[in-house]
Amino acid sequence: MNPLRLPSHQVVSEARVFLKAARLIEQHAYNGNLYKEIPSEHAEVIRQISERLSPGFQLEQRLDDCSKLFVGTRYTYEHGAIRRFDTNVFELAPHLELILAEMTQTAID
Repeated sequence: MNPLRLPSHQVVSEARVFLKAARLIEQHAYNGNLYKEIPSEHAEVIRQISERLSPGFQLEQRLDDCSKLFVGTRYTYEHGAIRRFDTNVFELAPHLELILAEMTQTAID
């Protein structure tokens, strides 16, 4: 009998975290921008860390751009759809990862 190959515990654990995050976004980000739902004192800490890590990084502008990205690019044939976007949006995720690592005092692999 061949053993059943299941995903590792890490895959299942990360899937659970993703699902919890998706539920939070669904519950709290009515306007499509979860960043605006963050309590102001936490948002200020995020801005301060962002500026210290990368002076001049336009965090709020990039978050706003990215919040429009999914809806604007999923159906390119619709009127008003985003046909192209600046690749600097790909700098946001690693920047946020550094911010969150500092806020939670965890190392990044």
